[in-house]
Amino acid sequence: MPDPVLIEMFHRLAMALGIGFLAGVERGWKHRDAPDGTRAAGVRTHAVIGLMGGIAGAALPVIGQIGFAALTLVFGASFLAFKVRESQRDNDISVTGTIAGLLVFALGAYAMWGDLRVAAAAGVTLVGLLAFKNALHDWLDRVTWKELRSALLILGATFIALPLLPDRTIDPWDAINLRELWLLTIVVAGASFAGYVAVRVLGEDVGVLAGTAAGSLVSSTVVTAELGRRVKMGETHATVAGAAAAIAAAISIGRVIALLVVTGIPIVPEAAPALMAGLLVFAGAA
Repeated sequence: MPDPVLIEMFHRLAMALGIGFLAGVERGWKHRDAPDGTRAAGVRTHAVIGLMGGIAGAALPVIGQIGFAALTLVFGASFLAFKVRESQRDNDISVTGTIAGLLVFALGAYAMWGDLRVAAAAGVTLVGLLAFKNALHDWLDRVTWKELRSALLILGATFIALPLLPDRTIDPWDAINLRELWLLTIVVAGASFAGYVAVRVLGEDVGVLAGTAAGSLVSSTVVTAELGRRVKMGETHATVAGAAAAIAAAISIGRVIALLVVTGIPIVPEAAPALMAGLLVFAGAA
């Protein structure tokens, strides 16, 4: 009978090897036209790095933490020396390839003892970031400071300010909840920014409709108010805004229907005709 521990170890080693192989495919493909002897670390090198990390991780119970740290330092120093020589030869100061190689080793080691799903997800994310280098740089070239500042403000309001606000009322009438008010502010700002991004990416008409559809999943009221503001400021044609508002209303009714079905509230049979009629009317108006 096969030893389940041994099978799992081979499974994890295969994951470590696979992470290195994927990273190597991306690195090798980018330098596929380079002459023999001048190509950067590619498929074989990164696959070996991933396997090396896996073996080092598997040997951890035998060699201990100090031994594992020593192996890691030896590999890191050797790989860094190779990349320094390569950068001097190619006159290239990019450190992405160096960090990618070190990360492949680390993920290979992590795959031996950590969650394989996390290791696989991290490996795919790494390869994706490497593969989309040009697309990311092109996107960064097109982003304006105003757009970047707006995104950072929304992120700061969401992940810094919001957690600090108390989730309770602060007035004698139990009406004012700072956390809920701030969350509403974030939703309004997020809907406006999402609409702006959609227009930039998809064009005026399609962008407004797509941004409305996405924003309505959170708050159709906020999206409709934003459409009114855009029409008033001359940023959107009234006809397009009207169609978008109809889409927002249809999605809002769809959310109500889904909520009733999921919660199993017994009023579904009575409410269904009116809700479906409203959904069809707004969908037709759009």
